[in-house]
Amino acid sequence: MPHPSVDSTLEDLKDRATNSPFLALGQTVFWDEPVKAAWRRMLDIYWPSAQLIAGIHDTDYFAKTTAHVPDDREFIALPHDDGATRGLWSAAGEISALLGSEDLPTRSFYESLGIPFNRLAGRDYSDRRRFFEEHTNAYGWRGIVQTAGTPQIAHDVQLHYFGPALLQLLDWCFDESLSNLDEETAAKGRNTAETVRSWAASFLESCRGDSTLSDLYQHLLPKFYELLLQFEPSNFSVTSTVSLLRFNQTTAHLPRFSFVGLFLEPSTRDVAKSAYSKAVAGGGMYALDHFGPNALPFDVVVPGVGRGTLHVEGSHVTVDFQPVPITVEATEPITTVGALAEVLAGRFGDLVVLVGKAVSLISMLSAEYILIFHETASGYTTRTTKMNEALRAKGVVLKLNPIVRLQYRSWDSLAGITESRLRLPKH
Repeated sequence: MPHPSVDSTLEDLKDRATNSPFLALGQTVFWDEPVKAAWRRMLDIYWPSAQLIAGIHDTDYFAKTTAHVPDDREFIALPHDDGATRGLWSAAGEISALLGSEDLPTRSFYESLGIPFNRLAGRDYSDRRRFFEEHTNAYGWRGIVQTAGTPQIAHDVQLHYFGPALLQLLDWCFDESLSNLDEETAAKGRNTAETVRSWAASFLESCRGDSTLSDLYQHLLPKFYELLLQFEPSNFSVTSTVSLLRFNQTTAHLPRFSFVGLFLEPSTRDVAKSAYSKAVAGGGMYALDHFGPNALPFDVVVPGVGRGTLHVEGSHVTVDFQPVPITVEATEPITTVGALAEVLAGRFGDLVVLVGKAVSLISMLSAEYILIFHETASGYTTRTTKMNEALRAKGVVLKLNPIVRLQYRSWDSLAGITESRLRLPKH
């Protein structure tokens, strides 16, 4: 049975945001994102007509790593440790096996316990690397990275190159997960694993040559919802941020882009930039000054070209594409969202995308949608709240929907499993 908080929360939302659809965004379908199907189930009980949109956040970078990867394949799955892959970051290509997570015991953690970790690791490079791999490895987690070339946004990752690494990642994850179950339960789990793998493999075999990672994930997401719910969800649709935040003359009027106007209109521009910079200060995030003169907290994404910070100075609009920024000059100063859309679409076409940097993106989307987050998802929201409070203190009116956070009692639910046994990992 649902928790009583679901009923009260939805009754409140019906009063405050009756016509706003719910939006669930995630970077990959092979993580915890599909579990938000539980929210669709709650809506079916308390608010059946409510719309739920599940989206792939495909405008962010696919992965980053400073590790040297001596491999001829363009994409490869790597484990994460506090050694060679210390700086590894993979969001759209990560996966976790049963009982695994991207939590690694760092060398500083060992040292804090009085263990002379660095001395035990030795001086020889090869020995040290093996020592780090063995003792600081994040059990049950791997992430796919691109081995060479310019970093890509998730939308631009071609399945032709990415597919083989993904299937290998799934095979590893399923094998690792099933090894933690007793034989009878593992046999049942194998059937589900083979079903999920076949979904991915079939799409890879039949897709167009220009199909992307985003296409695959949008194909799989409704299948996961149906698998978890055991029926095809109603009032449910799938999108991606490349589609959701497409920015041109026909979309510029939508509420999701109204927040952008605060950074363009002369009466609010300085207040908005100051509120953003103060909100990100001290959070390990870049203030606008880091990106250069006249930077705004938004990125322009052009599929197939890249992603770059937006700069607006008078009639000049610059996008920091790498390695060469592109500047466009308008006939008059850019002071409205419509004028910005006309300039960008005129230079880059109707498929241009305007996405807020992490803190700004939440305010953009909350103007039109009720965001669905897991309990501890997105550490940026406290910064977004700080920015919005600073804007309101200066008299700026913001009409934003609340955020819904879902809390799961996953470990408690194990009490209801009486016919299965877990085989805990060695550690």
